[in-house]
Amino acid sequence: MKSLRKYLDRIKPQFEPGGRLHAFQSVFDGFETFLFTPTTTSRSGVNIHDSLDSKRVMIIVVLALVPCLLFGMYNVGYQHWLAIGETQFPFWQLMAYGFLAPQVPPLIPIQTSTDNTNENTASPLQWTGNAIDLVELIYGINEMGCINNGNMPLKQLAPLLYKIFGVESKDCYRFYIDIKRRKNESRTYFLDKMQEKLNEKMLRDEEMERMRR
Repeated sequence: MKSLRKYLDRIKPQFEPGGRLHAFQSVFDGFETFLFTPTTTSRSGVNIHDSLDSKRVMIIVVLALVPCLLFGMYNVGYQHWLAIGETQFPFWQLMAYGFLAPQVPPLIPIQTSTDNTNENTASPLQWTGNAIDLVELIYGINEMGCINNGNMPLKQLAPLLYKIFGVESKDCYRFYIDIKRRKNESRTYFLDKMQEKLNEKMLRDEEMERMRR
């Protein structure tokens, strides 16, 4: 540190008024006072000065917030992977998603206006499953072409189904991208589960019919 101090003292005159690098005096001063405690003291008055100036205090604050930032990045990525039904949680991919990916607007209940109840009426149905499951269902209905003979585009179909189920979303395609990224052989978790549940119900009903006979 002594050699660094000597080096800064040697080049300091170049950054002072009249020096060829005086335009960067504030940059040099900030770097110098970050490394070393300022030697400037008050020559009058009774003010008490601590070695921790405001800049050093804010640096400590930033360093203290780094663990919160890292945990927040991990938690955003983890909750995202959990929502799309993944069972493996790659650490660096979680951190990258939490840091780089834009926040996906969640599906939220439609808020009705008390001033205009005729235009905004609450739906009697309320989707209580995962947001990505609803998007999977919407894309499945769209691909089956069973609405208006398949002539209604997805950008019109999705808002109508959102309204029927009492939810709204701003980024349906983002959820679809997450579905495509799934690693299992079948990526339609919700539709597969629906098929499994329906087949189980039919088997139970057939078994009860045989028991009545």
